[in-house]
Amino acid sequence: MTISDPRQLASLAVAEGTPPGPAGATWLNGNAWRDGDVPPAAAVVIHDRGFLLGDGLFETVAICAGRPILWKQHIDRMGATAEALHFPLPARLEDDALLAVEILLDLVDPPVRQRGTLRITVTRGSGTAYGLDAPAQVKPNLLLRITPTNRRSREPGRRETAWIVEQPRIDPSNLLSGHKTTSSMWRVVAHETARKHGADLALLRTIDGDLGEADTASLFAVIEETVVTPPLSRGILPSTTRAFALAELEEAGRRWEERQLLPKELEDASEVFISSSVNGIRALGAVNGRALPEAAPVADWLDERYEALEG
Repeated sequence: MTISDPRQLASLAVAEGTPPGPAGATWLNGNAWRDGDVPPAAAVVIHDRGFLLGDGLFETVAICAGRPILWKQHIDRMGATAEALHFPLPARLEDDALLAVEILLDLVDPPVRQRGTLRITVTRGSGTAYGLDAPAQVKPNLLLRITPTNRRSREPGRRETAWIVEQPRIDPSNLLSGHKTTSSMWRVVAHETARKHGADLALLRTIDGDLGEADTASLFAVIEETVVTPPLSRGILPSTTRAFALAELEEAGRRWEERQLLPKELEDASEVFISSSVNGIRALGAVNGRALPEAAPVADWLDERYEALEG
C-alpha cells in the first residue's frame, strides 16, 4: 500500500498504534495536537536522549472529572528524583505542565476528560552526537499526553493475578532504585516473565529475596489484621498512592506497618493488594497460581476513599 499524503500517514499510524475508542491528545514543548492530526515538526524524536538512551523522567497521573489526582505529590516527586539524579528540569515545569493539561483537556473526548491517564515525560533533550555525553547546553523536552484509562481490574468478577519473578531484582543500594525514569527495560522484562507464567503482573524481589513491589504498583498484604508494606529503604518507588493509603489507614486508626515482607508470608495473608495512580487500590486474585481469599475489605475500603479524591 502506497500513501503519499502526510495526513493519511499520521492517521494510519494512530489507527495502528492506538486502540479503538475515545481519542487522546499530546502536548510537546508548546505544541498540541489531537490523535489523528499531523503532529508538528517538533515531534521528531530521532535525536532525543530520552528516546535513544532512556535519559528521562516521567510521572503517570490519574485524570478524574477533568482534574489531575494528587498533582502536587507527583510534581514534587519528579523534582526530588531530578535533584537526586542531577537531572535538569525545565525552569517552569509545573506552570507549563498545568497549562498543557488545560489545553489537552479541551482536545480530548469527554470520556477521556472524565476518566483518563496523563503521562508527563521530561527528557534531557537532543544530543549532539551518538554516545553518552550530554550536550553542553541542555534544553529539556517536556511531553504530556492524555489517553483513555484501561482499568482491566475493574471488570466484574475479575481480579488480577501475580507471579513472583526471580529476575530481575531490586538493588536497594542502586542510585536509580526508587525513581521513575524512562529506563524501564528491567520492569518490562519482569512483567513479560510473569505473563509467560500466565499471570497479569510481576512481583519483584530485592537482591536479598524479600518482596519489594509490583512491576508498576506498590505492594500490601494483610497479615493477622495488620496491613504490611515494604519500606522505602528496600529500593521501592515512593508511590503517591501508597502514601495516600498509609495516611488513610493512620487516620482511621487501622493497624499497619512498614517492614520487610517475605514471599512465604503471602500464603497466610487474608488480603494481598496493590496500588497505583491510574488503577487505584485493587486486591489480587492469586499469587503464583495460589488463589487468595475472595473478600478484600481493606483494599475495597481504601479504593473507595481513593476514588472519592477530587484533585
